[in-house]
Amino acid sequence: MAKRKTKLQQVREKELQLRQRAVDIGHMVNRNEKLRALRADAIMQEMTRLKGVMSAMPSNMPAARVLDQLKKELKDLASLSHVAY
Repeated sequence: MAKRKTKLQQVREKELQLRQRAVDIGHMVNRNEKLRALRADAIMQEMTRLKGVMSAMPSNMPAARVLDQLKKELKDLASLSHVAY
């Protein structure tokens, strides 16, 4: 005959499930934060490269527009990194 679970056992099982879910969410947030940081770093490196290329050219409007777009993306990434999950 199977034993009936007490209320305390039921609560502990639910608590364990909730704690595991919280840990899983924490891992997802950390992973997303790391990916954002890597992407921001890649954009910064690309901006540095483009600045070097642009300094070698006389005024080139399309290149300036690319740099402005990269700056905008970097700003968007920076604002996303402060969003709470």
